[in-house]
Amino acid sequence: MKKKPGIVGIIVGIALIVVGVAAGVIVIVTTALDSAVGVMGAETFSSDAPPAEVSLEAGSDMGIWLDQMSVGNCGVLDPSMAEVPLTKSGFVSQTMNDFRLVATFTPPVDGVYTVMCESYSSSVLFKVAPTIATAGLAAGIVVGVLLIVLLPIAGIIVLIVTVVRRSHWNRQYAQPAPMPYPPMQYAPSQVSAPVQPNQPNTQPMQAQPPVSQPPQGQPPAQG
Repeated sequence: MKKKPGIVGIIVGIALIVVGVAAGVIVIVTTALDSAVGVMGAETFSSDAPPAEVSLEAGSDMGIWLDQMSVGNCGVLDPSMAEVPLTKSGFVSQTMNDFRLVATFTPPVDGVYTVMCESYSSSVLFKVAPTIATAGLAAGIVVGVLLIVLLPIAGIIVLIVTVVRRSHWNRQYAQPAPMPYPPMQYAPSQVSAPVQPNQPNTQPMQAQPPVSQPPQGQPPAQG
C-alpha cells in the first residue's frame, strides 16, 4: 500500500507564509530606515556659528538640508577652498525629520569640506547629509512587496497540494472502522410473520338444517 503523505508539506506551507510576510516587512522597514538614518543622525549646524567642517568621501551624493522654518543661501568649499557646484532642489524636495533638502553636490575628492549657510532675517539651522536614494528606496519596497506576495502564495499552493494528496490517500486506502459489536443473528423460526391487517371474510356462508321445535303444550318425544 502506498505510504500516506506526511505533514511536512503543511509545515513548509505555513513556514513560507510566515517567513514571506516577516521578510517583506523587514526589508521595507530596513530600507526606509537606511535612507533616513543618514539625515536623522547628521549633526545640526547654525549660521550663527562658524562654518561647518565635515569629512566627505569623493563621489558620494551629498545634500544640504535646511530646517523647514528656515530660508537661506548655502555654499560649499572643497579642501583646497575652491567652490563646489551645487544643484538646487526643485519646488518639491525631500523632507526628513523636520529638515528639507535645498541643494545637492558631489565631493570631487576625499577630505574636509566647509559648508556655510546664511539668512538675512534670522539664523539658519542646517545639516550636511546624504540624499535619500529614491531608486534604492523604491527597489527595497518592490523587493519587500514581492516577498510578502510570492512566498505566501507558494506556501498556500504547498498547503493545498498536501491536503489534497492526504485526502485522496484517505479515500483510497483508509479502512472503515470496525463495528463495536457483531450484528444480531436471528433463526428463521424466531422471525415473526408480518402482521396482516384485518380483512373481511370472503368465504360463502353454508346453509344450516332447520331445527324442529316441539308443539307448544306437548312434552317432547321420549326416545
